[in-house]
Amino acid sequence: MNKFKLATKKIAAVGTAVAVASSSALAAFPGMFVMDDKFDAQVVVGASAAASDTTAAEALIASLGDRYSGDSNQVEITATMRSGGGESVSAIDDKQTLNFGVTNFSSIKETLDEDSVDLLSDEELDSEKYSQELVLGDNLEFNYRLFKEVDKEEATDGVYIANGETYATYTLDFDSALTGTDIASDDTNTMVGETLTIMGNEFTVIALESDTMTLIGGSNKVALGESEETTVEVDGKSYTIAVQSVSSDKVLLTVNGQSQSIDNYEVEDVAGISVAVTDLVDSSRDSVKGYVEVVVGGQKIEIESSGDVKINDEDFDDVYPDYEVSATFASAQTLTITYAIDDEVLLERGDSLEDPLFGSFTLSYDGLNSVDYSTLEITSSSDLIEFNGNLYDGEEIPSEFVISVDDSSSTANDNFQLGDEDERIFFSGSTNASVDLTSNLDGVIAGLTNVANTSLTFDLNNSALDLDDQIFFTQETEKEDMHFFKVKSSNDDGVDSTISFEDLLGSTFDDREADELESDLDSITFTDAGTVVTVTLASLSENNGETVFTGTDAQLYLENELIMNFQQAESGDLIQFGYSSDADADDETTTLDNIINVSYNQVNGDADTDAIELRVSFSDAAASAFEIEEDSDYDMLVDAYGTRVTFDTEDYKSVKIEVPDEEVYGTLSFNFGGAGVETITRTVAAADVESVKEDLIAEGYTIVSENPLASEDVEFMIDGVTLDVDASAENAIVVGGPAVNAIARELMGIETYDVSQAGVGPNEGIARVFEEENSVLIYGYSAADTTAIVNKVIDGSATFQ
Repeated sequence: MNKFKLATKKIAAVGTAVAVASSSALAAFPGMFVMDDKFDAQVVVGASAAASDTTAAEALIASLGDRYSGDSNQVEITATMRSGGGESVSAIDDKQTLNFGVTNFSSIKETLDEDSVDLLSDEELDSEKYSQELVLGDNLEFNYRLFKEVDKEEATDGVYIANGETYATYTLDFDSALTGTDIASDDTNTMVGETLTIMGNEFTVIALESDTMTLIGGSNKVALGESEETTVEVDGKSYTIAVQSVSSDKVLLTVNGQSQSIDNYEVEDVAGISVAVTDLVDSSRDSVKGYVEVVVGGQKIEIESSGDVKINDEDFDDVYPDYEVSATFASAQTLTITYAIDDEVLLERGDSLEDPLFGSFTLSYDGLNSVDYSTLEITSSSDLIEFNGNLYDGEEIPSEFVISVDDSSSTANDNFQLGDEDERIFFSGSTNASVDLTSNLDGVIAGLTNVANTSLTFDLNNSALDLDDQIFFTQETEKEDMHFFKVKSSNDDGVDSTISFEDLLGSTFDDREADELESDLDSITFTDAGTVVTVTLASLSENNGETVFTGTDAQLYLENELIMNFQQAESGDLIQFGYSSDADADDETTTLDNIINVSYNQVNGDADTDAIELRVSFSDAAASAFEIEEDSDYDMLVDAYGTRVTFDTEDYKSVKIEVPDEEVYGTLSFNFGGAGVETITRTVAAADVESVKEDLIAEGYTIVSENPLASEDVEFMIDGVTLDVDASAENAIVVGGPAVNAIARELMGIETYDVSQAGVGPNEGIARVFEEENSVLIYGYSAADTTAIVNKVIDGSATFQ
C-alpha cells in the first residue's frame, strides 16, 4: 500500500542503461560532509563487492577532491522538466502571482475544471451528468524563512501547510439530485455497476444512497479472458496477472505466481499488491469465454454519511496515517473531498503531496523563477560605515562614499557626516558645519530650500577654507545626472584663482561633442581672475542650468533599480532603501516603496564606546525577521518582491541587501495522469556553464538557478575507500547495494538480504540520503548499474531521495 510521501518517487532515466529513483532534490550532498572547513567522510565499499564498485568509489573521491581543491571554479545548475506524460496545470490563477508572504490563497488560487484540464471534464453516470472541480486550500503559507515546525535547520523557500490544514478540495457535482430507483437499493439501483470517472480514473459504483457511496477501482485497470495474462507496472514494480477461471460472482487468478479467488466488487491483497474486481462475465453464459476486469493496486472506497472514509474496509486513517481525508455525498448530488496532512509540512522545490484516495493527482511545488541578485553590503567599524556594491550602470559605489564620525562633536549620535574627515561630501541635507564652508558655498548648508542652487561660489583666498578633496553631490532629473564632483585642487596665486573637479561617478556629459569627451570625461578645470570662483551646474554638466541640489532627493540609483536615499544620513542617522511598488522604476521615478530603513548609532557605556551599531526595519508587513539557520547570529527579512536583507543580530556590524533583477515568485501545480516535475542539479566547471545550460534547454529542461560554489577554503580529508568490515554507518558515502555491502544493509535496516529487498530493478540505480546518520547510499541493481548511478552523481545529474 502506498503510504504518505512528500515527493513522488518516479523512475527517471539517467542514461541509456540505468534509471534513478528520485524525489525532492535534497541539496545536502556533498555539502553535508563539510564541517569546520573540512570535507570528511568514509567512502565505503563492500569487501565482497565487484572491483567496479571500488573503481566507481575512487572516481567519486577524485571528483569530490577536485571540487573542493579550490583549483577550479564550480557552478551548481538546477533545472526542472515536466515528466511522465499527463497534464500539469498551475494551481495559481494566471492573473495572480505567488509572492513571498502570502498566508491566504483564497484570492490567488485557480479553480480547475473542464476548461483547465481534460481529466476534469464533465462526465455522465448512467445518463446523469456531473461536473468536476479541484482547487487549493486557503490557509497555506508561502514564504522564505526558517521552518522550525518541520525541523529545518536552514532558511529556505517553500509552501508551508500547518497540521490539519486543507491543501486541496475536489468537488463532483451532479446537475440535479439523484432520485428514485437510481439510488433505491442495490437490487434496483440502476447505477450499481456503472462507471464513475473521477479525474480520469474509472471507479465502479457498487453502492449508492442519498448520503453514502461505495466505489471500487483505480488507475491500473486491465481486462483479461480466461487463460490470458498480462504484466502491469505499479510504482516501478512489475506484476504478472493470469486469469484461471471466471464464475458468476468470482474470479480465480494468479499474481506473480500466487493464486487468489476474488469476489466481484471486492478487493484482495495478492503477492503484495491489492487487486480489485470491477466486472466479470461467467464463462458458462452463452458459451462465451470467461472475462474479467481488474484494477491492480485498486481500492474500494466507502464514503459514509458521517463523512468518514474507508479504504478496503479499513478506516482511512489506519491505511494512510499521515494523510487526513474527509468526504461527503450531500443530498444525493454533491461529492466533496477535502485533503489534509496530519503534520506540519514544508513543500520545497520538487516536493509533492499526493491524492491518496483516487491516485489521480499530485500537488507539486516546482520552485522559484530564476533571477539574478545584486548585492549591497553595509559594514560598520568603530568610526566608519562603508558601502560595497554597484551603481545602476554596474560601476562600483565610489569608495569615498562613507559615513564617518566627526570627532569634534562631543554629543553622541549627533556627529555623523558623509565622507571621511579629509573627503567630506556636501549635499542638500548636509547639517554638520564643522568644515567652515557655510559662507563660501551658495546655500549648500544654510537656508538651502530657499536657494536656487544653480551654482557654487568659492573664496580661494580664505585661509580657513580647505577645499581640496571635498566632494559635492549633485542630482538633477535622471539617473545619468548623478554626480560626485570632487575638488582635485584649488589655488590662488594672486593673479588667477584655479579650481579643478573630478566626477567620481564617471558621468559622460552627454551634451558635449564627442571630440571633447576624451579630455573632459574624467575632470574639469575652471580658472577665474581674482580670488572668487563661481561654478555653475551648466559649466559642470552642460545641462542648461538645472538645479545643483534637489532638496529631499539625495538619492543614489543602484543595481536592479534599488534606490538609496541618504537625505537623513546626517540629521536623522538613517539611510533608506527602496524601489517603486512594481519594482520597475524608470529613470524619472524617485518614489520609495517597500522601504528598508538602516539606522545607526554610537554605543556609549560599552567597552568600545565608539562602536557604531546598524539596525534594520522593513516597511513591508509581510517581511518578518527569521534566523538564516538554527542558532545563527544573523537574521533575514524577505519582502513580497523577493528582496532579501540579512543583518548581524549579535554585534550589529553588517547589513546585506540582495535585490533580484525581477519579481520573485513560486510555481505550484496540480499534475494529472502521471505528470510530474523532474528536478536535477548538475555541478560543472564555470567555463562549461553556458554549454551545459544549452544542452539542458535542448533536452526540455528549464533552468531554475545557478549557484557558484566556494570550495577553496575547504580542506579535503578523504584519502581512499574504506571496506564495509572496517566502517560505520555514520558520516558515510556508501557505494554498492545491500547484496554486497554490509553498511548498506545497516542503513536500510536489513538483517538477512534477499533479492526482494533490492529496492531497485534491472537497469535502475538510486542515490539516497539518510539524514539521521548523515550518510548517503549510492547503488544499482547490478555492478554496472552502480557504476552508472555513481557517474550520474559525479556529473551532478543524479537526484537524491
